[in-house]
Amino acid sequence: MFESWRHRVGMDAPGGLTLRNRPLATWLLLAANTVWWLVAELLGSTQDPASLLDFGANHGPLVAGGEYWRLLSSVFLHIGIMHLMLNSLGLLIYGMLLERTIGRLRFVLIYVAAGLAGSTASFVANPMAISAGASGAIFGLLGALAASFLTSRGPQARGSRRDAAGIAVLVAINLAYGFVAPGIDNWAHIGGLAMGFALGIILSEPVERPRLYPVFPRPARRGPGSNRRVLLAVPPIVLLLVAGVWLGSAGIAGGLVRAERLLESQQHSEALQEVEEVIDGGWNTGEAYLVRGIIRERLGDDTGALADLQRALLRGLTTEDRGRAVSLLLSIRDGG
Repeated sequence: MFESWRHRVGMDAPGGLTLRNRPLATWLLLAANTVWWLVAELLGSTQDPASLLDFGANHGPLVAGGEYWRLLSSVFLHIGIMHLMLNSLGLLIYGMLLERTIGRLRFVLIYVAAGLAGSTASFVANPMAISAGASGAIFGLLGALAASFLTSRGPQARGSRRDAAGIAVLVAINLAYGFVAPGIDNWAHIGGLAMGFALGIILSEPVERPRLYPVFPRPARRGPGSNRRVLLAVPPIVLLLVAGVWLGSAGIAGGLVRAERLLESQQHSEALQEVEEVIDGGWNTGEAYLVRGIIRERLGDDTGALADLQRALLRGLTTEDRGRAVSLLLSIRDGG
């Protein structure tokens, strides 16, 4: 039994459990998630929407306004300790397995690309949410694992197919729960899963199972065009992400950006129409009320402006926007 375990974790490979076959990337990603959560928690609160925005949470209007880096920073930010622990557990379990199966570079590429795809899908389909977390990247690892198992060969290929089916069931249960439970960004899960599966098909080597159902299957020997596939996968990823950002910016999230630009050019009526379309569409976020409050103040509707600014302060705003709202609210109340 012990000898079987030694084989499964790679200790009976030449040189034992060496630096090359240790899942270092998985541990580094775990450390990055934990450190960033600690920084955000010590300097603010990962349960507070305003603090989450300050520390890089994904939010449609800010991304549409040019803060594209949030699509990546939000992958390393988590909302509360339980969110961090659950995603860390998923990363530890699936990350160690995938990294050893396909290699460190491919693993990191899949994790980052799936995380970005999840954030972009959330930006397009759920643009006004304040979202954060590595869930999209974790679903991407599951998708890549399923793809890797589907490409397996050898006497244990049937077992690998069963593993892929098991992953499909696990994913289906999680997605179903995400659609009925509040506060879960299922679009990030779907985007990450799709990207991970596609990259898994492109980048995975056929998996060999030399022993009876080992925990850590080993990839087959890589062919001469193996590394070239990694390079060829990057341009399509970039094009897909750019297309997603363009699509999201053209939608509701872009409406607030357009309203602010119209406001800057003194086109108050057009700006008011733009932001009211956002609010009437059900996206009654802090930014939307702040922009409408500013417009109403410019149009001389102090009562409406005060009501909107108060609503804005009750919702998630960045520190800068909160300062703008408070300053304008006090100015109106003082008759300035």
